[in-house]
Parts: sequence; C-alpha cells; structure tokens
Amino acid sequence: MLKRQLLTSASLLLMILCWLPATAQPVQGDTLTLQGRQVIILWGDHTERGYALGYLLNEPIRDVFEDYFLDYYLGGSATAYNYLRAYFEEHFLVEERYNAEAAGIIEGMAAAGDDLYCDLLERQIDPVDILVVNAIVDYAALSRVDGLPLLPPLGCSSLSSWGDATVADPLLQGDLAYTRLLDWSPHTVLHTNHLLVIHLPSEADEQPWVSFAFPGLIGALSAINNAGVGAFLNMGNRHDGEPDQPLHPALLSVRNGIEAADYNGAGGSTVQDVAEALSDQHQRSGVIIHALQTMPDAPCIIECNYANGTLQRWQPDNTQLPGVNLAATNHFRQLYPPVYCYRYDNIVDSLTADGAVSAARQWQLLGGAAGTGSNLQVIQYLPASGQISWAVSSPGEPAYLAEPAVYNLQELFDLLEEVSPAALPPPRFDLLLYPNPGNADFQLSFNLPRSLPVRLTVHDLLGHELARLADRVLPAGRHRFDWHAGGHPAGLYFVNLTAGSATCGGKLLLLK
Repeated sequence: MLKRQLLTSASLLLMILCWLPATAQPVQGDTLTLQGRQVIILWGDHTERGYALGYLLNEPIRDVFEDYFLDYYLGGSATAYNYLRAYFEEHFLVEERYNAEAAGIIEGMAAAGDDLYCDLLERQIDPVDILVVNAIVDYAALSRVDGLPLLPPLGCSSLSSWGDATVADPLLQGDLAYTRLLDWSPHTVLHTNHLLVIHLPSEADEQPWVSFAFPGLIGALSAINNAGVGAFLNMGNRHDGEPDQPLHPALLSVRNGIEAADYNGAGGSTVQDVAEALSDQHQRSGVIIHALQTMPDAPCIIECNYANGTLQRWQPDNTQLPGVNLAATNHFRQLYPPVYCYRYDNIVDSLTADGAVSAARQWQLLGGAAGTGSNLQVIQYLPASGQISWAVSSPGEPAYLAEPAVYNLQELFDLLEEVSPAALPPPRFDLLLYPNPGNADFQLSFNLPRSLPVRLTVHDLLGHELARLADRVLPAGRHRFDWHAGGHPAGLYFVNLTAGSATCGGKLLLLK
C-alpha cells in the first residue's frame, strides 16, 4: 500500500510556529458585498492569499469545517474523520503551493483571534484539515466501502448551447450560453455562506480567476479564469479502481488547469489545459467537468476516474441530446455506456420539443428539467460578453427559484483597482509574433488583464518607427494586429508594446 507522510513531526512543529507569528503580516484581501452577495478579493502569492482568506473569513471557515463537514457530512463522528484524514495523508499528494496556502489560512485564522481548537477532534485545526475538506468530492469512492457512513450525495447538472441552438436569440446570436446547477446538501451553513472569491495571483505563471464556492474551499468547484475559460465539476457515477499511485484532489486538479496562465504550454489558456491538468493526476472518485471558453472553440465534457483515466465528450458524441447542445449530469456517457438519468432525459425532452435556446430559456429549462430542493447555486456564464448570473439558495428556497445577481467577469477582476490600487499586479502581455520568421505578413497578438492605454509599434535596426499599429485605450482581453512587411528588406525588426506604465518587446525576422 502506498505510504505518503505529508507532515513529519519536525515540519509540523515548524508549521505551528508559523501559525503564531510575532507580528501580524499584511492582509492582502478585502471583503465586499455586491448585489447582496458575499465577495472576497485576494491578491499575492498562495501563502498571502491563504492568510487573507483565513483572517477575513475565520468564523465561516470554522463553521463549514465543524458544522457542515464534521457534524453533517460525517455524522459528527471523530472516528470517521480520523479515518478520512489518515487516508488522505497516506494516499494524497498535493503541490507545495497548496500546502503553503492551507498553512496561510490557519495562520490567518489564528491572527484573527481564533484559538483553532475543535471540541470534536480534541485538538487544534491544522493545515491538513483544510486540505482534507478540499478533497470532499474524492470521498464518494469510500462511502460505506471502507467503514465510513453513507456520505451525502453531491449532485450537479449543466447545459451549454451555441451555434444553431442560440442563433435566433438577439442577445446571443449564435454565441455560447452555459448554465449550471450545483446540488449539494441543503445545509444551513451552506445556505448562509455562499461565496465568490476573486483570485489575483502574483505568481508569473498564474492568471486571475474567480471561484464560486464556500469558505475554506480553495479548489475549483465552479471557476472562470481571466482568459474566459470556465470549468464546473459534477460528480460521476462510477468510482472504479484501487489506487496504487499518489492521488490528487479533483478540485485542485481543476484549479491547476484554470489558474495556470498556460498549463500545457500550448500558447494560451484553453479547455485543454483543464483536461490535461486532470489527466496528469489520479483522482480517487469519478468526476465530470463541463469545460468551456469563448467561441469558436466548442465546450467539452471531461470525464475521468481512477480506473479509466480521462476522456473528453464533445457535441458530436451526443447520442440522445438534439441540436448544438452539450449536457452533463452525474452519469458518465463517454467513459462508460450511458445509464438512465431522469434529469438528462428531461433536458433531452425539453430541447426536442423546442430547439431554440436563449439565455433566459436555458436558465428556465435547466431549472425545470433538473431543479431539486438541494439546489444551492445556479451559475450562468456567457463567455462572449463576460456576463455572469449567480443565484443562491436560502433556507426554504432552492437557488433556481431565486433572483440572480448579474456581474461582468472583467469588472470583477478590475475590483482590485478600487480596493487596493497599490496592490494591482503589473500586466503580463503574453506577446505572440506569428509567423516568425515570416515572408511578408505577421500577426502580433497580446493579452490585456484590464483596460489600458496601448501603443504597439514596429521599428527597424536603427530605431526608426515603421508602423504604429495601436495607440489608444484597449479593453481587457486578447488583441491581434497585422503588419504587412512588403517593401521592407529582409532582416531583423523590433516590436515594442507599451500598456500603461509597463512595456515589453519582441523580434521579427523577415525573410525574402
């Protein structure tokens, strides 16, 4: 049996010392209320963001851990929790940045005045406890099998529509619309602690992203990044395989693909980054991830479990669902032969009766076909406009019956400029020059994290400006400019890009 000891007694002692700093460190985060919803914005590295999260939300994090996870999810059994923790320490291996983030959370909670003592466990909460909770979706494979109580179900459903399905909608005009229902336990702590987290990493290889979650959940359950890529996790219905390799929490696997600026090194952030982040690790339970991005790239469903690895399901793989749509519930349809699911069949029936989908109808269709009393959140994302609609449950009312708050993705990332302008991270341009070398026509593209004044120029070896391709304020997002080099001699040319106070450059080789 695989044995992985995450914490030695020496490292545990060192971590305890870290929780109790002689002087409090700066809190690189802030809490906001936007349209009646709790929003927290975090900036800095993983340790700094973890510290801010723990400091600002110490009581809700404790409530989720003790009242929901320990008392409800595990039936108030210290024995069951200690079993899960031992299983986690033996089988799971997580990156150092997540260990550091979990340690930062505990340190922030302590700095906020929490004594960290848990009556049920008869000890202080520590960083491993934070990580154990973040593997919550991985324990479905262990329910009853390994002496645990029957664990509460974690259900979800989702639908994406585009192309011919949405072309008649004046708002979408063929663009993608995506709606997801999060159907977890209808517990009071979850009803009262819906949370939108805005991450603004300082690491050079990471990008801003938003997470719809609950306090202390640092993985990506429902997440969208600055490039517009979204990933939303559902549970699968098959958890086959006995692990003989290190495991990785599925929520953190998805986060790897979402938070990385370019996980697979293919030149940008896409749904393939999420798929490869999952396939690079071993998840204990079966999971289904609905992944999408701005068109023209189609969304996909990523299905994986320990036994069979990872497969992607695309719209042409539909066997029942009509039109240009893709749906996911909690049943595999590619990794294993499809089995009956009343929610999936209801979605099929609704689209068969009427194949025209607007953003409003998709919201209503999914709620009518798959809405349950355990529906905690509804999230609708329109990648082309960046519009996000988010409804949350309250005691006695599921989310799909509630009025949503409506946000714009880029405006969420721009909040840091209002909260802490000095903490605003410098823009990372991701300047791409293609083809290079080239014969005459070049494409110059770059990504802006926020709206900025931009100047893009091309110069020769003597510094003479040959072309000024941009000299104006551009919105956030990816931009492309073309430079025709016809009439210029073969040789080396320089591209200069200035956005705000930051600059970068590149070289073009012109061949004849």
